[in-house]
Amino acid sequence: MKKADTGSKWIIGQSPEAWARWVLNEPDAIVEDQLSTEFQLVKRLSDTLLRVKDQNGVFLLLTELQLHVDKNMPRRMRAYTALAEEKYDLPVYPVVFYLLPPGDKTELPADYHCEFRGIKAHQDFHVVKAWELDAAQVLVQKNLALLPFIPLMQGADKNTIQQSVQILRQQPASEELETVLALFASFIMDERVIKQMLRWDMLVIRESPLYQEILKEGLAEGIEQGIEQGIEQGIEQGIEQGIEQGVEQGRFKGQQDALLNVLHVRLNLSPEKEADLTKRLKKIASTEVMEDLIAAAAKADTLQTFYQTLKQYTGNGTIS
Repeated sequence: MKKADTGSKWIIGQSPEAWARWVLNEPDAIVEDQLSTEFQLVKRLSDTLLRVKDQNGVFLLLTELQLHVDKNMPRRMRAYTALAEEKYDLPVYPVVFYLLPPGDKTELPADYHCEFRGIKAHQDFHVVKAWELDAAQVLVQKNLALLPFIPLMQGADKNTIQQSVQILRQQPASEELETVLALFASFIMDERVIKQMLRWDMLVIRESPLYQEILKEGLAEGIEQGIEQGIEQGIEQGIEQGIEQGVEQGRFKGQQDALLNVLHVRLNLSPEKEADLTKRLKKIASTEVMEDLIAAAAKADTLQTFYQTLKQYTGNGTIS
């Protein structure tokens, strides 16, 4: 996803106003600024965040580009929207732009909704599906924010892709725009077909600065995801281990108290002996050994007899 993600963000960054006007259907919308998408409150990073001004006033246009369906997207959009609003103190219009259709008839939700103990949380967001956009219509509009996505659109063929490339080649950043278009074309077409159709040399494209950035960010995301997964697994394992250790420690403490009670009742254990015995028992590593000691305490006629049993475990390292 990171390759598409990086390329898509770059496209919007090159033509932010064209993107805003199209997605909002507001031909007079003006992009005042492209804002930072990193939110320090919670480590969340959305794709693009534009400060836009139209007839409704100033607001934020938040766009999340997604290659495949993500079941967690509604919750993510709720978080991104809330954090953007909190950071910039402006209303937010959130958009999810899906690039590839799901393999089945999976529904793409356009809202987040949760009810818990009578408290409701709700967040709507606008969903755009690349495969439902008309490639021919986008070609007529010559919207630079959309042309590189044409290979993913409905009705895209050799002719529309070639025409979009011709338009892109007239732009200042033509090489980078072609790189992104080639990247999206590679999702649905064989590289040999792409090369024959457009005379692209994929090797040259891969050596372009933008493609190298895409690869670099893809590697960074892989490392980041690996770290996040490792942390999650570590937390989960830590919780499991903590529960196991807690149960074991609780069981051991119960056995220790039981042993001391037995010795108090049967052998009139003095405070001094109890302190000494408690210190020794802390060095025992096994609940099974404690069970043996409780049995020995129940049978011992004298405290000395019990200590003889206790010393048996010194030799195997149980007691130092």
